Amino acid sequence: GLNELNFLWFCNITLFLLAFGFILKSDMLLNSFLSMALIVQPVFIIDYIWISFFGVELNGTSLYVFQPTFWLLEFISAAKHLFMIPFGFYGVFLLSRKNKKSYIFTAIFTILLLVVSYAFQPEYRNLNCVKKPCAKFFGGNMSGIGYFVFFAASMIILTWLLNFIINVILENVEKLRHRKSYKISIFVIFIFLLSISTAAIAVASVKYSEIPKVICDREDNCTNCPVEIKCRFLDSFGKNLAL
Repeated sequence: GLNELNFLWFCNITLFLLAFGFILKSDMLLNSFLSMALIVQPVFIIDYIWISFFGVELNGTSLYVFQPTFWLLEFISAAKHLFMIPFGFYGVFLLSRKNKKSYIFTAIFTILLLVVSYAFQPEYRNLNCVKKPCAKFFGGNMSGIGYFVFFAASMIILTWLLNFIINVILENVEKLRHRKSYKISIFVIFIFLLSISTAAIAVASVKYSEIPKVICDREDNCTNCPVEIKCRFLDSFGKNLAL
């Protein structure tokens, strides 16, 4: 439901930046999206690929995808993580130009998103990793307002750094943009990234199909039960832990 605020996860809400960046051909939106996606998404993508091919997690950020409570529609939706960087790369280096406004936009967007995530999410959630690290190798014992400030500041600084690198590259390739060889090169890289993502999702689909699924049973299926059983939804909070 809306009270879970799942739509505020970075991977959900920033898709609007990518979409409108394409629609409006906005340098600011496209550059901002890719600079943020390059920080956040690789952590999930690498873990997703590792679980798919080797059956063990690296940092646990994508482990929820392979749990018995995760339904097919949710599994399909989770594939968006692997497509964000390929399409972001394609949009930036084919349509975008150097844009200094993206520095301001990414800072404002990051602060607003993280503050809202911290202030309004349900207590048991860790929306956008603002309460504690999502990945196991990022100091799992950190938490509280001190961690939040450190996390938000780190995100802004890293985003600015990547945004700066993107702008420098775009400035240097400006004279090459109209060449056919440049466009072909960008397209080839895009297809390569897309192929890796598609292959990982295909392997993950096979693994997912082998996982037994847990569903809410009908209440009247439990005869002579000493307790009243009701079930509205199922959710996974980690490996072998479901509610």
